[in-house]
Formats: sequence, C-alpha cells, structure tokens
Amino acid sequence: MSTSASPAKRTSQSLDPGSDDEGVQTAKRVKREHPERADTIEEDSDYLDSDDEMDDDDVEANLEELRRQREIERKRRNPEELATAGVVKEISLINFMCHENLTVTLAEKMNFVVGHNGSGKSAILSGLAVALGAKATITGRGAGLKSMIMTGKDRAKVTVTMRNVGEDAFMHDLFGDQVVIERNFDQSGSSNFKFRATKDGKILSDKRDTLTKMCNHWHINIDSPLCMLTQDNAKTFLAKTDPKIMYSFFLKGSGLADIMDQYKLTKFSQEKLSRDLANATDALPDQQDKVRKLQNLIQYAEKARNLRKKQEDLKAQLAWAFVNDKEGEIDTVRGYIEELNDKSEMLEGKLSDIDTADKKVKDDIKMLRDGIARFFDDHRQTQQEMSAKRKKLGDARGALAAVKTSVTECKGEIQAREEEITAMEDKLAAARREEEGEANPEQVRLQKQLEAAEAQKSGLVRMLPQNERAVATAKAAVDETQNALKEAEREYNEAERSVNEVSRSLENLQARRTDRLAPYGRNLRSVMQAIESTQWKHSKPIGPIGLHVKLMDPVYRHCFSNMLGSSLCSFVVRDPADQNTLQRIFEQCGRQHNFSASPVRQGGPPNFPSVTLYKGDRYDFSNGDLYRQGVGETVLSKLEVDDEDVLRVLITAHQIERTLVAPSDNDALAVMDRVLGAHNQSIVVFSASEFRHNGHVKNHLRQSGPQTKWRGPDMFVTDVAAEIERLRPVLDEREADLRTKRAELQVRRQEATKARENLKKAQADVDRNNKGIPHIKRTIEAINDKLQEFRPIDGNATEISLEEVRGEKTKLQEELSALEGNLEVKETDFKDAQTECEAAQTLLNSFQEQLSTKKDVLVNLQAQERQYEKERVHYKGSLGRAKVQLQQEQSTIDDAEKTLKTWIQAALGFMERPDEFGDAKELEAQRKAVDKQIEEAKRRTNIDLDQVVHQHLVESERLDRTTRSIDQFREIERLLKIGFDDRTNRWQMLRRNISLRIHLRFIENVRQRGFEGRLKFDHEVGEELRLEVATSSDAATQREMVYKRPESLSGGERSFVTVSLLLSMWDSAPANLRCLDEWDVFLDSANRRIAAGLLMEGSRDATSRQFVLISPLDMNGVNTVGRGNKVIRLADPIRNQRRLEEFQ
Repeated sequence: MSTSASPAKRTSQSLDPGSDDEGVQTAKRVKREHPERADTIEEDSDYLDSDDEMDDDDVEANLEELRRQREIERKRRNPEELATAGVVKEISLINFMCHENLTVTLAEKMNFVVGHNGSGKSAILSGLAVALGAKATITGRGAGLKSMIMTGKDRAKVTVTMRNVGEDAFMHDLFGDQVVIERNFDQSGSSNFKFRATKDGKILSDKRDTLTKMCNHWHINIDSPLCMLTQDNAKTFLAKTDPKIMYSFFLKGSGLADIMDQYKLTKFSQEKLSRDLANATDALPDQQDKVRKLQNLIQYAEKARNLRKKQEDLKAQLAWAFVNDKEGEIDTVRGYIEELNDKSEMLEGKLSDIDTADKKVKDDIKMLRDGIARFFDDHRQTQQEMSAKRKKLGDARGALAAVKTSVTECKGEIQAREEEITAMEDKLAAARREEEGEANPEQVRLQKQLEAAEAQKSGLVRMLPQNERAVATAKAAVDETQNALKEAEREYNEAERSVNEVSRSLENLQARRTDRLAPYGRNLRSVMQAIESTQWKHSKPIGPIGLHVKLMDPVYRHCFSNMLGSSLCSFVVRDPADQNTLQRIFEQCGRQHNFSASPVRQGGPPNFPSVTLYKGDRYDFSNGDLYRQGVGETVLSKLEVDDEDVLRVLITAHQIERTLVAPSDNDALAVMDRVLGAHNQSIVVFSASEFRHNGHVKNHLRQSGPQTKWRGPDMFVTDVAAEIERLRPVLDEREADLRTKRAELQVRRQEATKARENLKKAQADVDRNNKGIPHIKRTIEAINDKLQEFRPIDGNATEISLEEVRGEKTKLQEELSALEGNLEVKETDFKDAQTECEAAQTLLNSFQEQLSTKKDVLVNLQAQERQYEKERVHYKGSLGRAKVQLQQEQSTIDDAEKTLKTWIQAALGFMERPDEFGDAKELEAQRKAVDKQIEEAKRRTNIDLDQVVHQHLVESERLDRTTRSIDQFREIERLLKIGFDDRTNRWQMLRRNISLRIHLRFIENVRQRGFEGRLKFDHEVGEELRLEVATSSDAATQREMVYKRPESLSGGERSFVTVSLLLSMWDSAPANLRCLDEWDVFLDSANRRIAAGLLMEGSRDATSRQFVLISPLDMNGVNTVGRGNKVIRLADPIRNQRRLEEFQ
C-alpha cells in the first residue's frame, strides 16, 4: 500500500523537529488522526513503562486508567455518530460464485451477515475484496478471478457503493455523495474497473490508480487481516502464526511500519547529503585557487583599457554612421515608391480609358450582330425568290431549247417528205409507162411495211439530236447543282466545325473550374491515379508538363498554344522501361476510362500523349539564350517553368531559348531586320497574331505564313470566367450562321436531286433511240430483200404511197406552224424569266454587298475589341508588376525601418544621437586599426581581457554560490540529523504506548470470558510478539495461572482469543472497514454471546468505523439493537435468489 496518504506519513510529518512546541503539535496531530489513542499519548504518566515489566498491580492500574479514559471519550463522543465516508453502502453480485443476482445494503456501523452453510455469506466478503482490488487468492476461494465466475456463465460483475459525505470524502467534486466501484471479469481472465457516481451513471474513471488513491485516502488495506479476515484465516489465524509475523502484523496494522519506512528514507537522504557535502568541501580549494589566478591575469590586461575605451567610442560613432546611411537608403526607396505610385495611377487611367472604349466597341458589335441577324431575316425571302426564279429560268431555257429542236427536226422531216414525193412521182411516171398486169398483194403488203419502217426510222433519227441535246443540258444542270451543293456542304461543315470548336472550348473552360487537368485531355485523372499507384524503375513520370509551365504575357497565349500545345500534354520519363510502362497505362485507361489527350478526337481511336525519354542532363543553355544576350524577347522569356527537367525538354524540342517573339507582324519583321547579321545567320520570330516569320542571311530568303492551328483548348487561359463570357456570344452568332447554312444546304440538295432525275430521264430517251435505230434498219433491210423478189411496184400502189406521203407532209407543215407559234411563246417566256432573274440577281448582289460591308465593319470592330483586350492585358500586367514592385519596395522599407529601429536602439546603447555623422568607411578603418592594436596587446600578454574578466566574474559567483550552498546544506544536515533522532525517539515512544494499549485491551477482552492473557512485545532484540492465555479451567483449580500458546487452545478458545486480539488491535488501527468471517464457528452459545458483546461494545467505541461479521448462526441472544446496526439473513441455499430478508 502506498504511503503517500497513510496515517504513518501524516504522523511522521507531525514530528518535524523544526516545528514550534513539538510536544503540543504532536499531541494535536495524533489526537486529530487517531482520537482513540490520543489520550494515551497526551498523558505524561509514569506507568508507560515496558509492558514486559508490568506486575499485576501495574496491570490493574493501567486497566483502570484505560477504562476511565474510555468513559471520558464515550461521554465526549456523540453516541449517534455514524460513518459518512469510507464505508460500504451496498454490495451487488452478478454471476459471482453462487449468486446470479444479489444486492446487499449495509448499515453504517455493525453488520451481521447470517445464514446456513452454502447460502453464500463468504461470497459477499469475497466480492467486497475483489471490488476493492484484492487478488482471488486473498479470499481463499480460488486461484484466479475466472474461478469465481458462476458455473455456466461467461462473465461476472461485482459492484460496491461507498459512502462519500463529510470532511473525509474522496474527490467529492467528481463523485458526489457516493462512489460506485464496478469490477468486471470474464473467463478469458481479463478484468477492468469502472468508477461512477451512480450505478447507471456516466463512467468517471476506469483506471486502477483511482482505486489505489481511494483506498489510501480511507486507510483501507484489503490484504491486511485487520481489514478483512477470511474464513480460512479466521480458523488458523493464531494456530500457526510465527512471533515475528505477529510483530510485523502489529506494526503494519497500527501504521508504525509506514512511519518507519518514511524515517528510513529521511535517513538515506541525510547520509547522501553528508557525502555530497564532503565532496563539495574537498573541491572548494581548487575553485579558490582558480579565482586567484584569474585575478592575476586581469592585472596584466590593465594596459589595454585605454585602447578598449577608444574602441568603444569608435563603435558608437560607427553605429550612428550606419544609421545615417540606412536613413539615406530609405529616402531613396521612398522616392522610387512615389514614382511607382505615379506609374500605377497612369496605368489605372489607361485601363479606365480602355474599359470605356472597349464597352463602346462591345455595344457596337452587339448592335451590328443584331442588325446582321435582322438583315438575314429580311432578305431570306429574297434568297428563296431568287432560287425559284433561277429554277423558272432553267425550265424556260429547257423548254425553249426543246421547241427549237422540234422546229428544226420538223423542217427536216418536211424536206425529207418533199424529196420522197419527188422520187415517188418519178417512180409513178415510170410505172405508168409500163403496161403490166395488177400488182402482187404480198408485194403491196411488204411495200407498206417498208414505208412504215422508213417512217419510224425517220422519226427516231429526227428525235436523236433532240434527246442528245436534252442529255447535254441535263448534265450541265447536274454539274452546276453539284458544284453548288459541294460549296454549300463546305460552308456548312466549316460553320459546324467552328461551332463545335467554340462549344468544346466552353466545355473545357467549364471543366477547368474544378479540374486543373482538363486542358490536357479527357479523363486524365485516371492516368494520374495509375501513375501514383505504380512502382517505377527510375522515378515517377513528370506530366503533363503543362502543369509546370506558366505564361507571363497573355498576349501570346494563342501563339504559344499553337506552338507548344502538343508538348504541354506530354509526359517525361527517365528510363526506357518506365516509358513502356507509361504507354501501357495510357492504353489501359483508354480502354477502361475513355482517356484521350488533347486535342480529343470525335470518334475513332483515342489520342495518347507523347512520352519523352529524358536522360537527366541539365546542360547550361545560357550561351544560346538570345534574351540573356540582349537580342530580344524569346519564348523562354515569356514563360515561367518551375521544373528544370521540363525546361530542358522544351528547349530541346522547340528551341524556346532561341525563338524570338513580337507583339505584331510589323514588329516581327522589324526584329528580323535588326537581328539578322553576322552573329545571327538565321532567325525565327513568332508574332502574337499567330504568324511565323523566318529568314536567312545567306540566301536573303524571308518567309512568313500562319501557324498550324492547335485543335485543342487554349492552354494559357488566365481568367476562365471572363473567357467563358467572351465565348458565349460568339457561340450564339456561329450557331445562327450554322442554321442559315443548313437551310441553304437543304435547297442545294433538292436542286441536285431534281437535276439528276432529269438527266436520268433524258439519258433513257437517248438509250431508246440508240437501241431502236439499228433494229429498224435491220427490219428495212429484210423487207427490201423480200421486195426484190417481186417486180417493180405498180402505179396504183405508188399513187397510194404518194398520197400518204403528201398527207404526212401536210401534217408536218401544220405541226411546224404550231411549233413556230409555240416557239414565239417560249422565247417570250424565256425573256421574261431572264429579266426577272437578272432583277433578282441584282437585288441579291446588293444584299451580298451590304452584308459584306456589315461583316467588314464587324471584323474591324472585333479587331478593335481584340486590340483593346491585348492592351488591357498588357496594361494589367504592367500594373500588376508595378504593384508587386510597390509591395516589394514597401516591404523593403518596412524591413529597413525595422532594421533602422534596431540599429538606433543599439546605437543608443553606445551614446546619444550626435549632431554630425562621420563617414562610415573612415570610422571602420579607424576601428580596425584599434582592433589591431588590441590584438597586438593580447598577443603580447597572451590573454583575452573580455574572456578573462567574464570568466573571473563567473568563477567568483560560482565560488560564492558553492560556499553559501555548503553552509546551507550543513545546516540542513544538522537539522535532519536532529530531526531523525527526535522522530526515532518519538516513534519508539509511540510504539510502546500503542503496544501497551493493545496489551491492556487484550487483557480486558479475554477477562470477559474469565481468561487471563498477555502479549509479550520484544521491541529491541527479536522484534517478536508472543500471545499467551490462561483459560478459566486453570483458574478454577486455584493453582498458579498456566499460560498457553494459541496452538494449545481448543477451537472455541482460539476463536474467542482471535476476536479479542482483533478488537484490541482494531482499537489502534486507522482502517475504516473491518470484516471478519466465521468469527464464531468454534464458539458455544455462551462464549459466542460474550464475543458478540465485545464486538458490539467495540463498534460503539469505534466511531466512523464499519464492521461486517459473517456467522452461520442466527443472532438470538445477542443485543444488536442500535442506530447503524443491522442483521442480514441470507436465504437457504437456493440459487438465483434476488431478495434478502433483512432484520434490524
């Protein structure tokens, strides 16, 4: 048990030899802490001799005095006073030993727990012991806690509620009026404590140290037999007890052992202090000799004092000279700050003017765009009418051409008929001259077939040129409509590409707000996560390298995006194996996460970024850096690269240190004129207008052309929100243009489809003619062959044929007349359609001219807007740099003023501010000269005056401290020795008094039974306690009393003696809790009644103490009436009981 809060420690503290009125202080403290033995200590009687030397008269006198003191104490004490702190209020057992659920409430003073064997009486004390931290072996009921768990259960819980009211309360602010101690343990052997203010309340502590502090506070030593005597120990307590163990039991139970342990620690500290004092005294002459030597060295350095004074004066002047120079520097910086402020105001005015002009241009652009949109709407009808009139003109042209062809063919047919009539008239005249018989009918039929075939042939031949001309006209129309369709498709595709480009830019800008990887590709984060989780042979890849590149001048953002876009999306590795690993990551992420680098392709395979293998050679590129050479601004000068490896990769891939840049094409040409020469044979200059200019001195060749357009997002956007606002109206304009192009494309497709259908129809007519003419020719040849078999035709048939031909001629002439009339109509229609088309074309041309004029104005306004934006970026950059410089200079002034303030404080430590200041350089030279003289003096004397003076001061102070410490500790040593001797004497006196009190109480207790007893204390030699008893049977024989040792007593006698001894020692023990198991197991009813009376009397005398006594018998015949007393009867051995029949 710790002695930090024990009564022994408090008693030892009361014996301080340095306290005033030692005897009074000791008596007061002992009286306050152990009132039951206070009177004994206060008494200065002569009977306090060794208890071994007392005769019968002394014993009787002492007993009488003891009774008198007890009576006085009883009168002075409130008989109704009960313990309010440090006693048990309630014990609860769950699954503990034979109890499944048992709760016992204890009284404040005397508690008798009775019941038949097996009812679980001892289990209550075992539970109390376990809850207060005892090991299972102390209870005598098992080898471990798990052996005390009820059979068939996995865990057990013991809860003890302690009263905590009054001055002796333990941590009352935390726990309140009671402390609930809960101990849980299970079959695995694990155990824990929980401390609460109520049973179901919040856990206030779970540390074993809390239990230790509580037991120390209330003097509860649960392992001591004086606190708890178990059933097994009660039966054998005196039977097998060794005298030395009994004496140790006496010392520990009375608290004397703890007091002596404190005294021994004090003695050890005093002996250690004596050794340390001896060592310090032995070292004192060496320190004195060292101080004397240092004093001698100081005398040798006196001659350097004048130089030292001069040195201090120079330091003071030099300090103020530095202050003066620093003030001049601050004034210079303030002037520069004023210039920067003026420049900032000028730049802000410029920006204000630009914002005003830019706002006007934006308003003009918006108005013009709205006007163009309205202009398109107003002239959309004109475009549609123009298309209709073009179609009408084409139809009229085709109809006129067809009529002209028909007239020509009809005239040819008439001429052919006239020639045929002439030939037939000649044949008829010849036939009449012949006198032949009638014609052959077959010949007549063949002749008719031949004439019909000739007529069909003539018709086919006549229609062939007309159909061929129709095919040629249709082909020309197809070519014209097809070209118009291609142009419309090209314009539509271009408009659609433009819309998609702006839309993708907007989407990418939106993504940049939350994803800084968005400019470099789609779903790039999956690649970065795979890179982080992969083991690399050399090192983790760097990339995308655009993360390490920042554009300093936004004017060049489009130019640099075209130049570096693909490289900014690339990665850099240091080992070929890592290059292959990274390519596999790209492929895997492309398949699983749809990863693609910028520019993202619409459909098709993903676009993987390039991987550059870099060996890590950080070469010096400064010799080739044209910006550092003063040639001009380069791509590198406009970039900020925060990774040296990325910088070397860009230099190798794009020669950014040698590629010049200019804000405009004119500036780029001027740079070429200025730079090209002997030192620069060839040069490349990029302008902010996205043009590339290169030249060479040797062949005087200069070339200029636009940059290859970067199809990905803008890589150098600084203000994402502003760029989004700029692109939204652009997207609206381009979408409106796309809708117009889509309508025009639809009209062109319809025209092309109709032209192809007309061509197909005309081509079918030509095919029919080409196939019919050979066929009819073969038919005519076959008829002619058959007619050769017959004689020449007769006159009648010829006349008939002649009439038919003449009739056909007449019909042809009538058809010609109709065609010629129709030709005039068609020519009139064609001229009208042509006139209308020309008028519409004139109007359309006027519309195109007006539209072109408006677009030119829009382009100029947009150019002005871009120019204003470039100027704004330029002036903003200049203003930002001016503000940064202003902040830097202001910070410089702040730091300088802080430094100046520090310097002034340091200078004031030397002297007040002078009216005139010397030159710092001259003063520094003088100071160095003086320092050199001082160093020479040091060299001659071989000492450092400052060091010696400081060391002398330190050693002198150390010697003084050592001397004072030795004197102080010698006094402490003397007081400790006196105090130890005094405390030891007082302890011995207290031991004698306590042992005498225990002896007398023991005698008085055993006499209640008619016994005589004595306790032999050997305090000096063996430190033993021997107990001897003379029983009443011996006294009855009227012989001399025969004292016997405890082991010679019967069971009942030994039980009574045990109770008597415990009551005697309890009278001097500080513990609040006293438990005794099976105290009357061997007593008959008479002896039991006497022993119970002793216990009840002891409980009345022991205020603020609680007794828990276990008995297998009832309490009949024992007076247990009184406040704070209680009899607790356990039911017969039936398990799972939940209630107790309690009697008081």
